[in-house]
Amino acid sequence: MRNTIYVNGRYDGIGNRLEELLRIEHHCISNNLMCFYYWDNSGNDDRRYPILFKSVNIRIQDKVKYPINMIGDIGWMTSREQMIVAAKNVRLIKPLELVNHAYIGVHIRTGDRIRHPVPHNDFMDVRMFREIFEFTIKQINLEKPEYIFICSDAKDYRDEMISRLDSDINVIDPLVTKYPLQVYNDFYALSNATKIYMCSKFSSFAITASILTNIPIVSFFEEGESNLIRYHANVIIVRLPQKFGSVMYAQIMRWLLSFKIFSHRVYTLLHRI
Repeated sequence: MRNTIYVNGRYDGIGNRLEELLRIEHHCISNNLMCFYYWDNSGNDDRRYPILFKSVNIRIQDKVKYPINMIGDIGWMTSREQMIVAAKNVRLIKPLELVNHAYIGVHIRTGDRIRHPVPHNDFMDVRMFREIFEFTIKQINLEKPEYIFICSDAKDYRDEMISRLDSDINVIDPLVTKYPLQVYNDFYALSNATKIYMCSKFSSFAITASILTNIPIVSFFEEGESNLIRYHANVIIVRLPQKFGSVMYAQIMRWLLSFKIFSHRVYTLLHRI
């Protein structure tokens, strides 16, 4: 008989919840454990979901919170190989029928990922998001895939991207059958693309969708520039080019700092004379 652990799960977005399930599944595989997991819907209304995943070594329920939470005893994965093994044991709760041709996916993530001031490296300001958005359109038009699926938490940006894609690119909804929850449909469609463009500095939604089916995710930043490095995903890095204004600003700040240091040294030298 296997030992058991109990975890009260995260109450935020789907990507964060799935990352936690993958982490627990790896821990259970490594230690021959069974986990009882509470699917927490105590957060904001827009972050309350029915149970969306099933896992080989995790029993998920959303009725009773456990008196103990052993998440602190569970370590983090340290390699892509570990993540691949864990992901094979976790699945979306309901299979959906898909179109019979390949497509790439795009996730435009805005919402609370845009902050001013920017609190840490998983976030971005409006200027940075706009640069990412413009570069995503440019890259897709260069690649010119025959079919593309685009989902977003901002309809206006999705509509703008569609209007600016090459006329030979077909924007599709790849789902033949649907689940009665749009966020589930978006996640399912993304996870079955041939690759995902992450149109954001960071999106756990897009990252975990790529991990679930082991497909590439395109990031415009190095993995270490956000928490992307923690996920051990199949990442393709396409560096976001620095805008002229951004380069000039950085150069001016370096000049000013050099001038300040130089002035201070001159001031100190004069007072020694």
